[in-house]
Amino acid sequence: MLIEGNKVGYGRTATKRLTEHGQDLNQVEEEVHFSVTRNGQPSDQRIVSTGVETPAGQLLRFRTEIDSGSAPIVTTGEVRDGDMCFQTISAGTVTRLFIPWASGVGGFKATEESLANQPMQPGEHRLLKGLMVGFNQIADIEMVAVAYEPTTMLNYSDELLRIQWTATLPKGNTIGAIWWTNHDGQVMKTQLDALHQVTFRTTREIALAESGPPRFDLLLSTTIRVNRPIPQPNRTRRVRYRVRLESADPSRVFASGWSQRITPLDPHTAEIEVRAVRPRKHDDASAATESAAGQPIWSSASGQVHRGPPTDEDRTANNLVQSNDPRIIALAREAAGSRTDPWEVAIALEKFTHDYVTGRNYSKAFSTAVEVAESREGACTQHAVLLAALARARGIPARVAVGLVYTESTPGFAFHAWNELWIADHWIPLDATRGEGGIGAAHLKLADSSLAGESAYSCFLPVSQVIGQIKIEILEVE
Repeated sequence: MLIEGNKVGYGRTATKRLTEHGQDLNQVEEEVHFSVTRNGQPSDQRIVSTGVETPAGQLLRFRTEIDSGSAPIVTTGEVRDGDMCFQTISAGTVTRLFIPWASGVGGFKATEESLANQPMQPGEHRLLKGLMVGFNQIADIEMVAVAYEPTTMLNYSDELLRIQWTATLPKGNTIGAIWWTNHDGQVMKTQLDALHQVTFRTTREIALAESGPPRFDLLLSTTIRVNRPIPQPNRTRRVRYRVRLESADPSRVFASGWSQRITPLDPHTAEIEVRAVRPRKHDDASAATESAAGQPIWSSASGQVHRGPPTDEDRTANNLVQSNDPRIIALAREAAGSRTDPWEVAIALEKFTHDYVTGRNYSKAFSTAVEVAESREGACTQHAVLLAALARARGIPARVAVGLVYTESTPGFAFHAWNELWIADHWIPLDATRGEGGIGAAHLKLADSSLAGESAYSCFLPVSQVIGQIKIEILEVE
């Protein structure tokens, strides 16, 4: 796997035949290693997935282990009575999830198996369904075969079939890529839209060859330069932006809601106006205008409003946000003391999280709240999961927001995670990484998630629709 010509990892796929209760089955195992730097610190991830399928490719059960934090997150699933029964274990926490499972749904290698069993021809269009590793969701996969074309491989060139590939997950999240296959339907090369990450099929020796320390910096390489600085970004009251995406519509990618209004200009361009929303006392002047019913007064032309009252998932513990763990409960009690006013509790929790997570560590892509409580180190995602857990432990619904934040050191926008807490019938944004009592208008929100079950990693999918293809112009700052 390469990004910008730099090796960032490798993968291995192995298949073998099984016989269970007289039935012939296939076992598919995939192992992927991904190594980059984040702000100069090495960051390694490892994903191992094993699936058992029928000879026709129908998934029966699977196991996935994601090692991106202090301890691996292990998810197992088995099809029973028309449902896929998931069980996830992380840092001692066990959660279960059931989703409807139709017959014929493939495993995490559904695309490769479909192409190998029946190679596509130029002009052909094909649809299938398969499980997406790490997201625990069924994807609708669409493939459109374009034409055979000269294709550059690692150390040679070949005539390969170019296939446009799109996976659509629940809530409309999509992953786009180009696949190249030979005449036998074997996948020889892929390129993801996000970061233009390229994967080549090659020999074990080439894939495992030493390439030195990681040279691609995920944080620095994805920072989006802008046309002008934003002085004191966390003190801004209102900022108006023009945003352009090469292959997507910003009005359908960025979230609309109380504080963020999106006006589409063309299929690839939109204006986004962001107003600051900060915690306040009940008797203070309103920080923003909102309808009496508590519903957002701004919405995008597409009708995509990413906001609503809290669900049970925003209130309860899960594998990443362990708000029922005694260590989290004790920290929440220490952080807010005897305070009972939700506004005061929220500010206290944000400041406590900021001060408590003292070590700046970019090496782990994701950690659970308990792991952060024990290590007291991390980056924005670690701050976000801990603050969400502390808030829920104090009875305040909380979720994690993902998007872009302006950084003065660049200057530009970097991908970021923060929180939204439900206070007085509103989602109030807080950023424990900064710890300044709320945020200004220099945060651009893409999506939000409770981090429960299937949505734990899918909330980061909108980032893949933006990364490497976005341009931001600052039009007006207050």
